[in-house]
Formats: sequence, structure tokens, C-alpha cells
Amino acid sequence: MNNRRIIFAALAASILIFALFAAYALWFPFALDYGEGPLADQARRIAAGELLYRPMWSQSPWVINNYPPLYPALTAALGRASGARFLFAGRLISIFSTVTSAFLAAAIARCAWDSRAAGRLAAALFLGNLFVVEWAIVARVDSLALALSLAALLILQTRARSWAWLAAAAACAVGAIFTRQTFALAMPLTGAVWLWHVDRKKSIAFVFSVGGACLALFLIFNHYSNSGFYFHTMLANVNHFQWLRVLEFGGRLVAISGLTLALALATRGLAAPTEFARRALPVYAAGALLTALTVGKVGSWHNYFLELVTAIVLFGASAARDDGRRPTRWLRPLLAAQAAWAALSTVGLMQWKLSVGWHERAGYAAIAAEVARAPGPVLADDAMTMLVAAGRPVLYQPFEYRQLQTAGLWDPAPIVQDVAAGRFALIVLRWPDAAKCRERWGPEILAAVKARYRESIRAGMLVSYVPD
Repeated sequence: MNNRRIIFAALAASILIFALFAAYALWFPFALDYGEGPLADQARRIAAGELLYRPMWSQSPWVINNYPPLYPALTAALGRASGARFLFAGRLISIFSTVTSAFLAAAIARCAWDSRAAGRLAAALFLGNLFVVEWAIVARVDSLALALSLAALLILQTRARSWAWLAAAAACAVGAIFTRQTFALAMPLTGAVWLWHVDRKKSIAFVFSVGGACLALFLIFNHYSNSGFYFHTMLANVNHFQWLRVLEFGGRLVAISGLTLALALATRGLAAPTEFARRALPVYAAGALLTALTVGKVGSWHNYFLELVTAIVLFGASAARDDGRRPTRWLRPLLAAQAAWAALSTVGLMQWKLSVGWHERAGYAAIAAEVARAPGPVLADDAMTMLVAAGRPVLYQPFEYRQLQTAGLWDPAPIVQDVAAGRFALIVLRWPDAAKCRERWGPEILAAVKARYRESIRAGMLVSYVPD
């Protein structure tokens, strides 16, 4: 089997695996990730015309809007236009964004390495990567931000001399940043460096347009939220940093993408055929690496590696190109191994993650019904999506406020008193005996739950409690 057939087989396998997990996510009506609940609630509040970035965080509802408003605004618009649940609408945006990112990565790789095969390999490596699939199927901001940043990168790669397209690239870059703040480094830095090589006036214009637009939008949002935008998106995001987490998650990246890294390193001797591959892609990789280091923040996860995974994919795609000076037959084992490993790792780990929900969906439905008919306010962590589906507001985000408590910015006494008094009609916890639950809620609140509430329904990882 030649390299072309191996690449086609890898691409077909990646597409099939991605499609299966995407279909599952759209079918499954409950949370796949803690962060889906807060974003679905933000979409609900936008649709209801409520203020998103409240300046007062010491009063109920105790909610934090960690990200700028583009993603929840799009989720709200799609949900209202289609009548779909906000969770479904958010996942649909993420899936569509990931597919778009695969096409964009393929186009960037094809142009950078002057090879159609490189483009196909980039799409296969991207869609077959566990980190990509994991975040493509959840209602989170990351996939949309990546798609917008790659759109800007492709525009600058292919239309750098056009002022109109430069404006479009700047708009995409601003959109990415106002979807997720961490996208303010890799792509804008790459664009500035690449444009400096192409046309220095355009580089300066790009930097000032992106920076100026972001500053103007920040000042507008911050003014109308009475400084709430700054608190929610910046101050509340400064969590405790642990270098051990960087090493742990970096090890996972090497385990998942190690063969792609090997492809990139093994082919570095092949001459880069374009200036973009020589000048821009290394800058993008460096910026993505710096962004990935912020995974050391408590609460961070694999989504902090999406840009770095993309950079690895873009370099690894060069393995599909033959520069005519050296044989590439030796790449076949690496290509085949990468395709097999991508499929096995993604299927194996994602199946483990989703199997609990698959087997416990009847129990989850019972808890969701309990949430819907609760005669009073409800607290939850991973089950926050159930509150939104029932038209109930999210009143408390345990992880975010636990971090504020650790930083000395919030006192949990009011909610501890409410729990101890049994003022919540229902409380739903994820694995209440696990260390992660204790980290989220804190010992004071969990002690009050144990003293005042009794277990009602246990379904998989979720347990519901009612006042005793």
C-alpha cells in the first residue's frame, strides 16, 4: 500500500470516528463536561435579555462568566431560531466549528507544503486526535475560537496583499479572542510576523486593528457592565498555577500526538517549499506552546492544547510530501501507525468517558425529572445543564467560587447557611465521595449537605439529595 492510500484510509477512519462521537453528543441530552452548564445558562440569560457580566459577585446568583460573549450569544441565537435546547445548539456549533477547522488546517497545510497529500494528511491527523474530538462534541467555546483563528491564518497565508482580506482576517482574529481570551497570542503573533515579511505597512495595520478593536470592545463591555466584564473574564480566571500539571498534561500530549511529532521531526530535512512554512508556522507553534503552558492553572484541561495540536498537525502533514530528492517509502510505517494509534486512542478513551452516560441515561432522566418538578431552587455541578433544560437558572457555580474562596475574594458563609437551612429543594452532585467533588464544593458546603440532606437518586456519577 502506498502513502496515498494510507492517507486516504487514515482520513476515512478519522471522519468515521468523529462522526460517530458527534452523533452521540447530539443525541445525548445530558452534560458531557462541567463547563457546558454555565455556558448553556449564559445563552439562556442572553436569550432572556438578562445582564451577563454582573458587577456584584458576592450575591446570589453566584455565577461567573469566564469567557467573552460571542459563543453564548451565537448559542442563544441558534437556540431561539431553531427552537433547539441551548445544550444541543452549543454542541452543534462546536461540531461545525471543528469540521471547519479540519478544512482550514488542510488548506493551510496544502499551501504551506505545496502538496494535496499534505492537506489530506493534516485533516486526518486533526480529526483523529483525541484532544480535538474530546472538545468538538461539547458545548464549549474552544472549537469556535480555533476555527476563527485558523480562518484568519489561512486568509493571511493566501490573501496577505489584499487590504479587504486583511480586514477580514483581523475580524476573525478579534472574533477568536472574544470567544476565548487565550487565542490572543499564537495567531495574532503569527499574523504580525508573516505580514512583516510580506508588507510592513499591513503588519502594522493588522496589529493596530486587532489590538484596537479588542481594546475598544473591552472598554465598551466593561463600561456597560460596571467593571463586571473585567472581573468575570480576567480577575476570576487567575487560578492557582502548578507546574506539575504542565508536566502531567504535556505527557498526555506526547502520548497522544507522539507519532505526529515523530512525523514532523523525521521530515524536517525535507526542504520547506514556501516562505510561509519557513517563517510563519514556527512562530505559530511557538505561540501555541506558550499558550499551552497555561494548562498549569487549576481547572485547565486538554482544551489548552488545541492550538499546539494544530501546530503539530501542520508540521506533521509535511510527511506526506516528497520533495523529489529523497524517497518517502520509509514514511509508510509511521503513517500507518499514526492512523491506527489515533483511532485506537480516541475510541478507547472516549468510549470510557461516554459509556457511563450511555448506561445510566434512564437514571439521568429520572434526576432531570426530579430537577424539573423540584418545588424550590436547585444546586448542581455537572447537572447544571438539567437546570437550563428545565428553564431554571443556575444559582451557584461550585468550581469557580471555590477558586474565588481560595484566592480570598469570596466568603461561602451565605450559601453554607442556605444549605444548612434546607432552602434548596434539591442538590445534585457528581461523585460526591470523590476528591474532585470536595475540591469543587469545599468542606463547609459538603458538610452542610451531609447534615441536612438525604440521598434521593443515584445514577452513575450523579447523586441527588433532598432535604431530610
